[in-house]
Amino acid sequence: MKRYRALVQLTKRLPRSIRRDLIWEEGDEEDMSSSSSSRSTSPVEKERQKYRFRVGDRVWCSYDGWKQGEIICIDYTEEAWEPSRIAPYQVRLFDGELIYVPEDKDMYVREKVPGMFDETQLRFKVGTRVSCQMGKEWESGVVVAFNHKENDWVQGHYAAYRVLLDDNRLVWVPFDNDTYCRRA
Repeated sequence: MKRYRALVQLTKRLPRSIRRDLIWEEGDEEDMSSSSSSRSTSPVEKERQKYRFRVGDRVWCSYDGWKQGEIICIDYTEEAWEPSRIAPYQVRLFDGELIYVPEDKDMYVREKVPGMFDETQLRFKVGTRVSCQMGKEWESGVVVAFNHKENDWVQGHYAAYRVLLDDNRLVWVPFDNDTYCRRA
């Protein structure tokens, strides 16, 4: 019981970024449950429960369209921010860019976006030279984006790729297969 109270007092003085990484030893749960019947979880566990996702989870972020990434930090802050400003997540997008999520809401971060292709499963990355089926001809170009959506398309429908052809036309590739697109 004394050890638990000392840990709680110690953790209150630590920054959130350190508090979230503390791991309670075996037996601490028993100490906590016996200390108060109204306290069902540790302060660290309550901290973990306030967000939907954990470090290492793959998510979709609304950032110039929906992009897939992995959560690398919870309770993210920057030195230039006011001390009270805390972003729930920092995410490394699969293109390597680091972003933060301003709020833990579906409009900013989701587990899955219906109809979108999983970028880790797509065959081509941005910058890959490909040939696209354009009627009876194959035309070469470069992949410039994943999960392309035109404004007038029905919600939940995406094309696997957006490709800039060598003649400077932008086209979309509906599916990730050799019928529509292959490595050039």
